[in-house]
Amino acid sequence: MSISLEDLMVKASGIPGLGLATSILIASYTTIENIKVYKQQCRDLSGRCVNLINALCDSSFGLEGTKAIERADEITAVVRRVDRKVNEWANLNGLQSFLRQREIKDGINSLHRDIDSAMMRFQIQMHMELARGQVGSRATQERDKEEIRDFLLKIVKTTEDIKILMHMSSSEPRPLETVCISHSLLQEAHGIEIFIGSHEFWGR
Repeated sequence: MSISLEDLMVKASGIPGLGLATSILIASYTTIENIKVYKQQCRDLSGRCVNLINALCDSSFGLEGTKAIERADEITAVVRRVDRKVNEWANLNGLQSFLRQREIKDGINSLHRDIDSAMMRFQIQMHMELARGQVGSRATQERDKEEIRDFLLKIVKTTEDIKILMHMSSSEPRPLETVCISHSLLQEAHGIEIFIGSHEFWGR
């Protein structure tokens, strides 16, 4: 993110309509903290929105009012879509988030494409990097893998979630890295099951 949210709000206030988009985006950043999987990718997504609004501010000075408003409306529509999906994902509980990983990842990619399209339409690519983040794709995969591992470690501490994971259909579509992580963690979960069972808690 090349500019703080506070500075962006001040800057966007000079462009008709962009203040609303910035306010929505700031709210989205708070909501993202309640997302259980792909949280950092959602932060990256919102960071691109910040850069998009910032670049639009730079490229809109001197434009006639109508044209500036049209651009602001388009950006606001993109930011609203991001905010709507972020709120949807944040409202999922831990297990729901785990089972809907693929859907969430596809949604993130779709929103990235929306931002790409906005960049192309407004011809402001020269004002910003089109790359989605500072890290390469391999590093991003490793980061996601570690994030999911930490999340699953929390799940295996909950007996009800352990039972669901251990009896989940093998046909349930999940990302390959999640399957690998789940396999290793379920071994730990099995150990927890035995321990709990020996104390007559399992199945209550």
